[in-house]
Amino acid sequence: EEKEEKITGNTKIVLNAYQEVLNKTYNLVDEAQIGRIVGYLNKADRVLVCGCGSSGLSAKRWKFVLCELV
Repeated sequence: EEKEEKITGNTKIVLNAYQEVLNKTYNLVDEAQIGRIVGYLNKADRVLVCGCGSSGLSAKRWKFVLCELV
């Protein structure tokens, strides 16, 4: 049974807010800088990822993302 899609006013507000954040983030992306960072990561023997509290959780997630890319 397929779920019927209904987008309510509140859902539209949330989706629009997320879309705005994505657009603003995309506008901050510097492709040249990302290329340099990728080059550094590819040359590195090791990459240290660390953080405390919620930053530690984000760092742990990045660790897994980086390991999946190898």
